Amino acid sequence: MSEADRQRKYEKLGANHLAAGDRALKQATLVNSPKLKFYDAVACWHKAGKCFAIASEWEEAAVAFARAAEYMARTGFPHESAVYWLKSAQMHKRVDPVGSVRRFDAAAEAYLEMGRYFTAGNVISEVMSLPVLYV
Repeated sequence: MSEADRQRKYEKLGANHLAAGDRALKQATLVNSPKLKFYDAVACWHKAGKCFAIASEWEEAAVAFARAAEYMARTGFPHESAVYWLKSAQMHKRVDPVGSVRRFDAAAEAYLEMGRYFTAGNVISEVMSLPVLYV
């Protein structure tokens, strides 16, 4: 299998996982576990992000991880949200270092809300090491 075939394969898998995540959000809500559909969607977006990263489609991987981060924050899991924001920022900084600052900032805010100040400081130091012109 050539490199181009491998990339197309993982791009297709990533697109399928994104669609599965969207379908998971349209599921009926169960009475005893109302957040289950969000967990299913996040799992699908996580898989999509990994597939896009393997295919070197950094922008799509960043979008998939960002969607997972938003829904994990919405369901009340700030640590998982911060981890997904970091993954999203690391994928996005390969394409647009300036645009990744917002995602790093969201991760740092999530860590600060949890009281993990040292980890938030490490995230901020990673932002400061980006090759960006400061004005």
